[in-house]
Amino acid sequence: MNNAKIALTDAQSAYDYTYDAYKAGRLSREQLSAKDTQLNNAKAQLRTAEAQLEITLEPVSSSEISSARASVNQAGAVVQGAEAALDEATLLSPVDGVVLAVNGKEGETAGGQSTGGTAEPFMVIGNVNRMMIEAQVEEIDIAKISIRQKIRAAFDALEGEEFYGSVESIEGRAKVDQNGVVTYQVRVVVDNKTNKIKDGMTAHVDFIIKEARDVLTIPVKAVTRTNGKPTVTIHGDAGKSVVKEIEVGMTDGSSVEVKHGLSLGEKVVIKEEEMKE
Repeated sequence: MNNAKIALTDAQSAYDYTYDAYKAGRLSREQLSAKDTQLNNAKAQLRTAEAQLEITLEPVSSSEISSARASVNQAGAVVQGAEAALDEATLLSPVDGVVLAVNGKEGETAGGQSTGGTAEPFMVIGNVNRMMIEAQVEEIDIAKISIRQKIRAAFDALEGEEFYGSVESIEGRAKVDQNGVVTYQVRVVVDNKTNKIKDGMTAHVDFIIKEARDVLTIPVKAVTRTNGKPTVTIHGDAGKSVVKEIEVGMTDGSSVEVKHGLSLGEKVVIKEEEMKE
């Protein structure tokens, strides 16, 4: 209010000076009118300041204080709600990966999507560096499968390429199809650092029961038995066929390992007319 009083005093002095100058003919009527307006404005500001001072000096009741606090709390709740809504507007994935599917649109509430009555996630995130394959293994072979066992996978869409991985899990409950065939679901994981494998591709999985490296192999159909022992017929000198006894090792059903009895480069006779080195 002190500032308003000072402003009024200054305005009054300016008006008095202008009025005297106007009477003496040194200033115009318009200049006097301008100073009169400034004086009236200063008076109005003083009255406003005095009224505000009276309001400030009036005692405040406890109900008014409670009402003011309630208003503050309500405003705080509105702010918190707005901040929470802003936080929820940003979707953060708990894992690293690639967006595989988006089931919602901008502006929709996350978690509210459904297809045929089944709720769907707003967004699907996957680690495509390692892909999971769900394979069905018949009961006659399931005992040969174990966790972390090595596997080799091929895909119809990636002809000529092989991918390697291991067994992740073996389902304990069997499935029986309409023909009565009993199978168990085995999940395997393969490396996909090249990102060639895509979700939904058809895969063929070979479970590696045993493994041998840098060994000599021949076709299984080249092996015969003589006196109960495995033998092969080789193409000898001067076009003569020679039967040799061999020691065999592992086989995958189409090829068989030869441990002893053959040397690299010898020609094996298959069905008497085919030859294979």
